[in-house]
Amino acid sequence: MKVRSLLKLTVLALGTAGALAHAQTVVLYSSNNPGTIETALDIVKAKAPSLNVQTVTGGTGSLMKRIEAEAGNVRGDLF
Repeated sequence: MKVRSLLKLTVLALGTAGALAHAQTVVLYSSNNPGTIETALDIVKAKAPSLNVQTVTGGTGSLMKRIEAEAGNVRGDLF
């Protein structure tokens, strides 16, 4: 399961790095463990070194509620 999560997050990171490279800062909401997030962020930094990624972590349910609550003023760029 950890490998699967890492692969998903890495694919997301690689795909998003190019698309969001014009942004200076992006906000990532993630329910993955800190090690998995850090590994993916290392890959993003290699592809887009000037991109600042701020992470918001929590359980999937609590993050989904947060996204719903922010519907009028979305703060997260990635989930």
